[in-house]
Amino acid sequence: MRNLEDIDLSSQVFDEMYNLRFLLIHNSTDGSNKVHFPNGLNCIPGELRILNWRKCPLRVLPSNFNSNELVKLDLSGSNIEQLWDVTKPAPKLKWLDLSWCENLTRIPNLSDFPLLVEGSGMPPNEFRIYLPGNKIPEWFSYQSLESSINIKVLRNDLVNSKFMGFAICVVFGVDENNTCELFTLGVGCVIKTCNVHWHYRTQYWRNLPNVFIDSDHMLLGYCSFYSGNLMKLPAGDSDYVDISIEFKMLDDHNQLKRCAVHPIYAEEPIEIIGATIQEIGETSGRRSD
Repeated sequence: MRNLEDIDLSSQVFDEMYNLRFLLIHNSTDGSNKVHFPNGLNCIPGELRILNWRKCPLRVLPSNFNSNELVKLDLSGSNIEQLWDVTKPAPKLKWLDLSWCENLTRIPNLSDFPLLVEGSGMPPNEFRIYLPGNKIPEWFSYQSLESSINIKVLRNDLVNSKFMGFAICVVFGVDENNTCELFTLGVGCVIKTCNVHWHYRTQYWRNLPNVFIDSDHMLLGYCSFYSGNLMKLPAGDSDYVDISIEFKMLDDHNQLKRCAVHPIYAEEPIEIIGATIQEIGETSGRRSD
């Protein structure tokens, strides 16, 4: 559909396509949406495996959509506000792209998508998500307006491998009318008492070039603990070990405004992904004059 003029489709267009497995709707070469559903959409076939519909004009997917067979879902740049009923699972979903869905207000609990992280190709000790906003969730136990944070961890938790790493949150601003394609953040961690170092580096490529960024953004992520050289950990009178975490923006266009850390232990659930965008912060925070 790359070369079509604007086209209006019936709300019943997919009603009889019971065996449809693959649906790919392209937009024009200038990126504008050409496919419209003025009366909404009745259904999406329940046997669908792949739905690739960038700049989808719908605000919500049909409520009767059966996501049990879905493997890949790409709705990047769409008007979508939420995917479907939050209680509806997608047990086979391996790929999900909701980047640049500026109206998105809620996502399902990603724990209902058991194959999603496994299929993402990301290392098992790495997690990250970028989104507009500037409000750090309250459950982060250590917060700072500087670029570094010092925390204390029980010595026994390090030795017994109960301490897994950190949930991290960083708020950063961008230069006026910034069109850079890459955000890069470096995180350095040091156990001061034995000079153990480990590092976390994350990059985010924007997939929509020439789009101006005019609001604060934030990174939510997970930094896995590196347990090497713990044999250097000296015996001491204190039950706690000091760990220093330093954050640094590794490009010239972004300014770090505040940061936060929360220690993660083996017996604790990680609930970063389950937070809604409203809980994290504003969704379209424009700079005030």
